[in-house]
Amino acid sequence: MSVKKVIAFTLTVSLIIGICFINYSSNVVSASTAGHTAHTISTGTSFDTNPLRGFLPFDYSTTTFPHSLEWFYIPVRDVQTGINTFDWTVLESRLNAIAGRGHQAVFRFYYDYPGLSTGVPQFLIDGGLIMRYYNEPSNLGGAGYCPDYENQTFRTSMQNFIKAFGTKYDGDSRIGYITLGLLGFWGEWHNWPYDEDTSDGKANWNISTTVYTEVLTTFDTYFNKTQLCVREPKPGVPNASANIGYHDDSFGNATLSAASGGQTWSFVQKLINLNQQNKWMTNCVGGEIYPSDQGTIFSGTTWQGSTNQSWSACLSEAHPTWMICDQIKSYTGNTLANAKAAAKQMGYDLQVATAYYDNLSTSDPLYLGINMKNIGIAPFYYDHTMWPVQVGVKQNGTLVKSWTTTWDLNTIPADGSVKTFEYTVSSPGLAAGTYNMCIKVLNPLANGNKLGFANAGQNTDGWLDLGSFTVGGTVTPTPTPGSITIDGNSSDWSNIPGIATASGQSATSLKATNDSNYIYICVQGSNLGTNSQIYINSDNNSSTGYLEGTWSNSGCDCLIELGKLYSCPDNSNTWSWTDLGTSNVMVSANSSVYEARIARSAISNLSNTFCIGFKDVNSSWSTVSRLPVSGSLASYTLK
Repeated sequence: MSVKKVIAFTLTVSLIIGICFINYSSNVVSASTAGHTAHTISTGTSFDTNPLRGFLPFDYSTTTFPHSLEWFYIPVRDVQTGINTFDWTVLESRLNAIAGRGHQAVFRFYYDYPGLSTGVPQFLIDGGLIMRYYNEPSNLGGAGYCPDYENQTFRTSMQNFIKAFGTKYDGDSRIGYITLGLLGFWGEWHNWPYDEDTSDGKANWNISTTVYTEVLTTFDTYFNKTQLCVREPKPGVPNASANIGYHDDSFGNATLSAASGGQTWSFVQKLINLNQQNKWMTNCVGGEIYPSDQGTIFSGTTWQGSTNQSWSACLSEAHPTWMICDQIKSYTGNTLANAKAAAKQMGYDLQVATAYYDNLSTSDPLYLGINMKNIGIAPFYYDHTMWPVQVGVKQNGTLVKSWTTTWDLNTIPADGSVKTFEYTVSSPGLAAGTYNMCIKVLNPLANGNKLGFANAGQNTDGWLDLGSFTVGGTVTPTPTPGSITIDGNSSDWSNIPGIATASGQSATSLKATNDSNYIYICVQGSNLGTNSQIYINSDNNSSTGYLEGTWSNSGCDCLIELGKLYSCPDNSNTWSWTDLGTSNVMVSANSSVYEARIARSAISNLSNTFCIGFKDVNSSWSTVSRLPVSGSLASYTLK
């Protein structure tokens, strides 16, 4: 049994009988996390561009809308040249172009796309395959040719294609998801209105259960890593046993079950009819917002399609991870803002609740335990063989060591429950000093979108900062309350390392420390100005707060100026601060030392790791120097 099938089976069983399996890598010690120091990890917001989820434009679209996936259709005749010969050049070109933009592809092969030239390979047509002409109104697609799907030569050719396709592309890092396609108009597994209802004068071109089964089972056999979706379950077809999800190509229009106000033939109702409504727990659900509704579904305060099926209700019943919506390229104003919010409501959303690690001697093993949960509406569907998690150790913001785990993210159910992972490195090889513990999910595309956790310590390089630890006994201990005095004298800072330094300017050293009640900041230099300022990105999130142009990760939520504390919740470069007064801040400054103390309780969104910057500002309100001089704000992790 393949890795993908084993994991799908295991998760299915665990969901049924309520067991939570803990994954241990070969390097993992199965000790309880209770024997290690617990660190609560602050919550935050994951990246808008998280991979493998959200809205998709067509691959030829140009848009700045946050996305990680791109969609395209491709005719079988572009790659199949004979009954068992193939030229993948056209597909390679499409995949490489999308991967070059850092995105994964979602696509579908077709034989019959109304309104377009046939996708049937020429050798089949030349061999006498029956091609049935139709010409429907433009709202039903237009004209085309429906092949005889029951023809044995055609079926053999189709199975050969699927086998070759899976052999070459299963697990390809450029691919996010594949929709089965092939059968029916648009590859959507139906030939409506050419069906069993012949009262409309149209022939019955229904595809047999045998052909549906052949296509489904061949795909299932030859794809064991890449996630697959099919349009809908079919009666008499082994839907339940196939490791394949579904896609709703009329999302928001014909999605809801009949009991929830939808149609008797809707997407979810068809899933319910064949007991497939919970398939999303192990296999991906995708689709397309109904094309006629794409321009308006997010334009109002209530997000719904033309049949009044609300976005929220459709999410709740279908649990989609991705959705084609090519109109995102045209959205502006409130529609754009609403669509960005809607995109983040799809799929997974991983969050770390607690990390377990300890201070070490230079000879100790390094242990990390993680309590992780999925607060999204669907699982993350890939395991460690394609999307591995790394444990990393940073020092002064630079990665010094990393190890790859076998943690399987697809074993975390999308119900908010905690899943525990553990990892131990017997000989980490770390010298004495202070370090930060981190984890990161590796996108198999080297330039692919970074996966961000819904935590405040998430950095733009993909590493989630879990807090600091020490190796050896040379590190300055956490100060006791009152051990730092705000008096303009820096002697009590002598054993505290700088988090930013510079030479040849007025401000030369920026330091920070904390105790259980306060954060302390000290700047040393010469000829420091009278109006100097401290900037703090307290939630470590550059999408909130004041955007100070020099520092790339500004998003400053707090400011200390002239002995007062200020807050700025807006994400803009407009100078607009809320005065919080002097009760929670103390400042002492002279020409060589600037000291400040801020009450931790006064900062509502304080992350375990946050960022600090200092501006030396003279009496004319001109900036004389900065720390850091340029680049990112200085990072500090609470002790």
